[in-house]
Order: sequence, then structure tokens, then C-alpha cells
Amino acid sequence: MGLMELFRDFPTEKTRHSAMSIATELEEEHRIRLRRYKKHWNFYEGKHWTYATPTDDPVVTVNYCKKFANKHTNFTFGKGFKLVVPDDPSTDVNEEAEREFVRQKLERIWSLNDKNLWAWKAGQMGSVTGDLFVRVSWEEDDDTAAVSYPKAEILHSKQVFPVFSGPAGNPNSKMENVTIVYPEYKDAPTRAGSAKKGNKVVQLVIETWYPDKVLIWDGNELTERKNVLGEIPLVHVPNVPSGTSHYGDSDIELVEELNREYNEKMTDVSDVINYQGSPVTIVKGAKLGQVERGANRMWTMPMDSSVENLALDGELGTSLTYLDRLRDHLHEIGDVPPAAMGGGGKESAVALAMRFLPMYERRNLKILTYGIGLCKVNRLMLKFEALMNTTFRRKMVKLPKENRYRTQVTFPDPLPRDELMELEKAGKRLDLGLSTREEEMENMGKSQAEVTRTMKVGEEELVRRAQLEMNIGQELMPDKEQANRGGNPNPTRPEPTVQGEKRSIAAQRDLA
Repeated sequence: MGLMELFRDFPTEKTRHSAMSIATELEEEHRIRLRRYKKHWNFYEGKHWTYATPTDDPVVTVNYCKKFANKHTNFTFGKGFKLVVPDDPSTDVNEEAEREFVRQKLERIWSLNDKNLWAWKAGQMGSVTGDLFVRVSWEEDDDTAAVSYPKAEILHSKQVFPVFSGPAGNPNSKMENVTIVYPEYKDAPTRAGSAKKGNKVVQLVIETWYPDKVLIWDGNELTERKNVLGEIPLVHVPNVPSGTSHYGDSDIELVEELNREYNEKMTDVSDVINYQGSPVTIVKGAKLGQVERGANRMWTMPMDSSVENLALDGELGTSLTYLDRLRDHLHEIGDVPPAAMGGGGKESAVALAMRFLPMYERRNLKILTYGIGLCKVNRLMLKFEALMNTTFRRKMVKLPKENRYRTQVTFPDPLPRDELMELEKAGKRLDLGLSTREEEMENMGKSQAEVTRTMKVGEEELVRRAQLEMNIGQELMPDKEQANRGGNPNPTRPEPTVQGEKRSIAAQRDLA
């Protein structure tokens, strides 16, 4: 199990033994964690039975684990996440214009990484295994994008083996190094030593990252390279943090055994129903060859013979009650209320939020860890872009070093809101000067790009309306008024300025 599943066929015995020795050393230290990952994925995929059953025996598998994991993933990442590049809160300087290129670059990078799909996959990996490992690298061979960009790769949790500097709970503990193990398909070498295309073999690649270097073993030799980034390009995100471990807790860990028990009792009930639908017939005092089974049959039996069906004395009521209690415990322990499984009527936003309170509590914990983790991913992306893009690097060095890679990540509310009530509250805050339009749009879950676009479109719309009102006023104004717009507003009375000029001329004549 674990690493031993990552490779099976290798070109030479030497490669096989070398790979197995390295993998075995890594697996011994993390054996419990790998076993836990395997168990979680088995339950997620519906493999709940620990023993094999005969082919003719029905087995009922109700996969609550997969349903719960997907519900929690959708509740946190169903609407993706929003990127924000905030100003420095310690100063009053508006850095929006200076840092706009950072936001645009991040939006572009995440677009190339398929942000919404990436978010759901990341949430799924963390929800099932309890840990999310993201490696950031420079992608140059992406045929669909046709450009080079920083790529955020979601690694399978069982392929990553971090080494921390201290025990869990120590604030100074950090990742000293990390080993990544993954299989890679390569062309199989021929006897002459050349690679033959079309004939693929699996080789185990092992990378060990340090802040200053990286060791790579590709199945044949060990090479050492300099880590130009200056830090390990991998981010670990615990799904739900634990104070006693560096690793997180899975969303389905507490419901796995309950789900197994539920399936076993459901199978027992199914067996009873199947038996009652086709019971065993007991014949006494007659030969079976004289009995013909089927509809519309008539039997002639000896005088002392008897026929009866074997009946079960137990009742299904107790079993069904037990199943109902198990299902209630599954929803309670799994933090997924029955209302989240579908159904329900129209409710207010407050009532709906209270009904989904268990999911909100778990979501708030996950937002803390995933928000910090995504900010670290953003930082690595910007560092790679500055390292490989000269134009971008020249702009980045002009920003203060302490605020150069500062970003924020927000998650939109998964449940619908009472829009009318929210707008009324926002309007009151704006009237009282307690907020701004930008802040209100950010509270609605809009990203900085959406806020900027909305503000720009709003200003352009105000200008168009003012121009339209002016044009309409000019068209509706009477021709007589238009002709006199620059002169005397009341033509029936003498214009004061004209009469004044006439008197001045007359006075000059008198003086002359």
C-alpha cells in the first residue's frame, strides 16, 4: 500500500530495488498517514466492505461519505473564491493604481489555471484526505494556453512527505524540506541503450526540495540543482486544523464507521425482505418429486403430510427504527443537516442560515486554513512571474518589499440572500457615511476586478444620462426661447444693459 502502489514495472532490476529502498524509508515514517488516506479514499469511492460476499448475496452500499464530502466542498468552493490586492492598512496612502498591475497579473494567472475547477479539486482533495498539497512551478509546455505561466499543481496527498522543524503546536515549526514521489511514463530503452518510441515504462521520480537546492532522482541517477526561488515551492493546507498534528482532519473521518454500520444493517433488512418474498418451503411426509411449484398448481398429498413456509419471527420495525437513528447520527456527526440533501420549502435568509449552521461552522474553519494557503500560493505565483518576466519584475521592485506580495482571498456566501434587505442595509450605511460603494460591493462577494468594472461602468452611465437629459431639454425647448437663450429673457421689456449704453452715449454728447 502507499508508495508501493505508485510503481510496478521498471526497466531494470537496479532501478526497481533503488526505488523500493527509497520509497520504503519514506513510507515507514508516514505509514499511519498513508493508511489513513487509503481508507478515506476507499470510503469516498464506495468501498465500504472489508470482506468479500458471494455473488448471489445482495450488498447494499449507501455512500454517505462521498455525498458529505461533496456537500462540504460545494459549500466552501461552489462559487469559487475572489482575489483582492488590498492597500497597506497602516497608512492612508491609496495604492490602488500602483498595485493594479499585480491584481491583473494574478487574475490572468488563475484564469490560465482554471480557477473555479481548480478550487473544486483542491476542496475535494482536502475534504477527503484532510490535507492539500499545492506545488507551484513554471509551466512552459501547455499547448492549450500557448504561453508560459506559473502553474499551481494539486498533488495527491500520498505522494508528499514533508519534514517539519518541530512538533505540532510549536509556532516556530515550519517545513524544513519535502520529498515528492510520483510515477512518470517514459520511453522504454532498448538493448542498444536508445529509447524506443511507443513502448512506455513507469519510472519513479523523487524530488527533495530544500530552500536552497533540490535533489532529483529520475530512476537512473541523482542530480542536484539550485533552488533559484529561495524557498520551497510547495504549500500545505490542512483541511480542518488539529492542535496535535501538522496534518488536518478529513470531513468524512468521523462518519466512516457509522456509514459502514448503516450499510450492514441495510443489507440485513434487504435479506429479510428478499426472504419473505421468496421463502423456503418445508414439505413433511411427501417426496419432493411429487410437488410441483408455481402458480395455479394443485397438489395431491398423503394423509399425514404437511407443507409450510419457513417464516422469521423477528419484525422489521426495530431494524427500521435503528436505521433512522443511524441516519440521524450520520447527519449530526458529519455536520450536514438533512435539509442540505434536498427538499424543503421557501424560507427567509436567516432561517436558512440557522438550518445550515453546522455546515457554516465547518466552512468557517476551512476558510481560515484555505484562505491562508491560497495567499501563500499567490505569493509563489508572483515570485515565479517576477523571476521569469523582466517587465513584471521591474514593476514589482518599485513596490515596498513588505507589501509586495500582500493579497487576500474571500469566499462568497454559498446560500442565497434576501437581496432587498441587504440593499436597504447598504443604503442606510451609505447615507450615514459609514461605508463606501467599493466596500459594499466587496461585502457582496465581488472581486476587485468586478468592483473596478462596476464603478467605471456606473460613472460612464451617469455621464451618458446627463448628456441625454441635456439633449432632450434642448429638443423640447420652444424655438422662441432657443432664439433668445443668449439675449433678453423678456423681449417685451427693454433690456437694461442696452438702455444703459444708450444713456451713456447721450451723456457723453451732453458733456461734449
